[in-house]
Amino acid sequence: MRLARCLSILPLLIGAVSLAYAMVVLVLVFNASTPPSEQHERNLRGILTPGSIRSLDSIYAGGGAISSTSPSNETTLPTMTTEQHWIETSATTGQSAETDNSCGWRCNVHGFYYIWYRSKERDGDWAHWNHRRLPHWDPQIAKKYSQDEHVPENDDIGSSFWPQLGPYSSLDPQVISTHMEMMKRAGIGVVAVSWYPPGLHDPALDGRNETVDLIGSLLLDAAWDHGMRIAIHLEPYEGRDPVSVRKDFEYIHQHYGSHPALHRVASTHGGALLPLVYIYDSYHNSPEEWARLLSPAGDISVRGKDGLDCTAIFLWVEATHAAYAKSGFDGFYTYFAATGFVYGSTPSNWPHMNRVAQEEGIYFIPSVGPGYIDVEVRPWNYANTRDRRGGGYFDDMFTEAAKLQPKMVSITSFNEWHEGTNIEPAVDGKSSVASLKWPSREYLSYGTDPEFYLTKTRQWAERMFKPSHDVMIS
Repeated sequence: MRLARCLSILPLLIGAVSLAYAMVVLVLVFNASTPPSEQHERNLRGILTPGSIRSLDSIYAGGGAISSTSPSNETTLPTMTTEQHWIETSATTGQSAETDNSCGWRCNVHGFYYIWYRSKERDGDWAHWNHRRLPHWDPQIAKKYSQDEHVPENDDIGSSFWPQLGPYSSLDPQVISTHMEMMKRAGIGVVAVSWYPPGLHDPALDGRNETVDLIGSLLLDAAWDHGMRIAIHLEPYEGRDPVSVRKDFEYIHQHYGSHPALHRVASTHGGALLPLVYIYDSYHNSPEEWARLLSPAGDISVRGKDGLDCTAIFLWVEATHAAYAKSGFDGFYTYFAATGFVYGSTPSNWPHMNRVAQEEGIYFIPSVGPGYIDVEVRPWNYANTRDRRGGGYFDDMFTEAAKLQPKMVSITSFNEWHEGTNIEPAVDGKSSVASLKWPSREYLSYGTDPEFYLTKTRQWAERMFKPSHDVMIS
């Protein structure tokens, strides 16, 4: 197309100057319109995202006091043009960086993703599909419920839904590839991966810390191949504090930073494109502690330091967590899919939270989910079940998020099967094998279409972010 346009004006050029001069001009025009090389593209682009079994128990049991004072964050939210909102841009040239590997407008849609599942057939033992039923903290209530593990061999898993892929292994390259393709069909561009640093791990994996190696060896490459990006969802590991998180940021840069699939978002501290890190349970440390790391004046500040600085997002749970918006974070998210469970997961509070974000010049990334049910791992927690209502619940959360016209939205979740927030395809009405010890179980259904929630996510993602659609506000 570009060459044809150049040739069409060639007679005019010949009429004005010599043929030789015209050919030189033609070559120059053609070269000027040639896109950057693939290697240049890989150096300019990136993605990063996070997740884990959401420990609602820590909230049920209560948290520590939250300080209401912290150093002021005087930065303003980076200005984004319409094109920048939808399309990743070069950090140095500002030009559109669309390629076959681009996630384009989908980069505004983030899905929380868990890689803790293991299968006995592939990995030698189960993990998470056989999750035990957790005891209530009140012994009198706890004794009323089983604390047994689930038995996947009997089609009994720690979820109220049955995955279309069956109880898979997160280490299976084919599963990873399939998941990337599913998320892409759903309009998701950024995979926020549950992450533990080296030497630490999800408790259910019995000391096996494969998360770090899996991201480095499989996830980043698979994401790039499917036009996806990876962000980090930093788990609340034992001993985590701003000092240890500084080391985590450094590790992320050193081991993933050169990969084009590491997702980068403009920091509110100067606008540099930096790895995106969601920090789950950030309220375990006070705003003052986080300001040491994230405020430019902090004594261990990462701001403006190559190989350390990240775009850091805190979890807003309670109303008092507004204080964290002044501690140097680049933004906040809400994670929980159970509306009304906490302040942050109550959509009627989102307009106020959005005003806080605007006043502080930081991002608000609302989290939306299709429903909630965790009674296969917390059998005493029926009170927090949120019925999917055939997709109506999902629509309601998306509607409230869309009204805010956020720059990004997060989906809780792609595959947190324990808490029933999954949009990953599920088998319709799967029933377990009955035995003398294990009665038959019938799993919940999405309806007749296993990909119902992928399709619905895509519809909303396009309405909110695709250039040809307006934001739906009702």
